[in-house]
Amino acid sequence: MRRVPRNPLHERSEPKRVNVDAAPLQVSLAELGPLEVRQVRRTPAEALFNSLLQQHHYLGYVRPVG
Repeated sequence: MRRVPRNPLHERSEPKRVNVDAAPLQVSLAELGPLEVRQVRRTPAEALFNSLLQQHHYLGYVRPVG
C-alpha cells in the first residue's frame, strides 16, 4: 500500500472574511499624511491582512514565504 504524504498547504482553510469600509476617500494625498509600512506577521493585524489579500489580490491568499 502506497502512502501519500499530507499537504498542509492544500488542507488549510481560507482566511475569515473581514469587512472594512470601502468608501472612497475624498482627500488629497497631503491630507492623508505619511505612509507607514509595518510587518504584521504574528500580530493581531495578520488576520486582517490575509483577509484583504484573499478578497482583493488577483491570485487570492497564498501563504507568504521568505
